[in-house]
Amino acid sequence: MQLKIFISLLVLVSVITNAQELNCTVNIDATRLPNVDKKIIDNLREQITKYLNERQWTDIPFEPHERIECAFALRLDRASGNEYSGELTVQFTRLVYGSDYRSPLFVFRDRYVSFTFTQDEQLIYVDGSYTSELTHMFAFYAYFIIGFVMDTYGPLGGTPFLEKAREIALIASTQLAGSKAWSQTARSRDNRYWLIDLMLKPEMVEFRKALYLYHRKGMDIMFQNVTEGRQKVFTALQKLIAIKEQEPNNILLRGFMDAKRQELINIFSYAPLSERQEAYKLLVKLDPGNQADYRKILQK
Repeated sequence: MQLKIFISLLVLVSVITNAQELNCTVNIDATRLPNVDKKIIDNLREQITKYLNERQWTDIPFEPHERIECAFALRLDRASGNEYSGELTVQFTRLVYGSDYRSPLFVFRDRYVSFTFTQDEQLIYVDGSYTSELTHMFAFYAYFIIGFVMDTYGPLGGTPFLEKAREIALIASTQLAGSKAWSQTARSRDNRYWLIDLMLKPEMVEFRKALYLYHRKGMDIMFQNVTEGRQKVFTALQKLIAIKEQEPNNILLRGFMDAKRQELINIFSYAPLSERQEAYKLLVKLDPGNQADYRKILQK
């Protein structure tokens, strides 16, 4: 399937079999739980992986090589009976047209993971209903990931799927009023509810449009024209300055820059000196805490 017809597939209404969107790896670190049953942890990993990868989340057909690569790293810190809590790191990538390179898109650390799981439990998602924290949490991330990736193929192209993630967050915030993960009133706005709420805010439209410019107009043409592709990436980054100035600790911008840091160093390291200097200044504005890393751009 060529990327030039990808956007039109967003409106397909027919159900395509064997068209799963995600290809996720799931790792679980249970070393902090010395007495936990390894079989339960292995089954948990197997059930999450099956749930994410074997369910068809949308009506969009994906070829096997086009499936969205994502990684979930679950660290379990506490366990009591069949109740577990810890942290989850979510990362995902996007295939660049004309290559086998997968561009990293986003990194998010979810600090509010808490769920129950039994040895023989299967994860079954029921649309519009809250069944369990595990099914709801991973359904939320499935739609968030798909929506984020679709934004890179068409301006605001991920809206239907991001809206689905917000629907899931609203159901959970109603069902679990005291949950820090889904709370609308949390003091620290770094949970799932605020992640999707921010993504769909009008003031973040430029961020989402920058995702399209960076990837579809930048990365996807680099195999034909490196200079033009690099310039589009630079222009996309310029659009993010206003967001950084308005909200320095914006979790979407932070997760994007965390994912992109090494890629951006690679992209600009082989540009002419004047471009490298401008790129360095821009990247330090967007990600000042990693100025030392971006200095590598000037050393080529």
